Amino acid sequence: MDTILGISEGDASLIQTSDVSTILKTSLLNYYGKQNLSFQKRIHPQIIIVGWRDATNEARQALLNSAVDHDSDEDKFCQYLMTMAGTTLSSKLHTHHKDHFTKLAVEAVL
Repeated sequence: MDTILGISEGDASLIQTSDVSTILKTSLLNYYGKQNLSFQKRIHPQIIIVGWRDATNEARQALLNSAVDHDSDEDKFCQYLMTMAGTTLSSKLHTHHKDHFTKLAVEAVL
């Protein structure tokens, strides 16, 4: 499954495939598993938890600040969805069928 992050000011969409995210997660777990940060560095687990919560709150706030309300212009929102769906489908379908499936996906969402 793909994860899509739409860029609000442009037509670009960033796509991260599950293979890439799996490799990243595995690498991070291997790195930090070998480091054993909490015991070698004598960091209490509660400090790590507090840091994790602070980081997730900051990430959530950044996402909320970058959110765009598309209620004012439905045509612009539809075009934005078409761009995102087309970008996602471009690597998965033959170019002759991309427009058809892009329109089909957007109509299914709306």
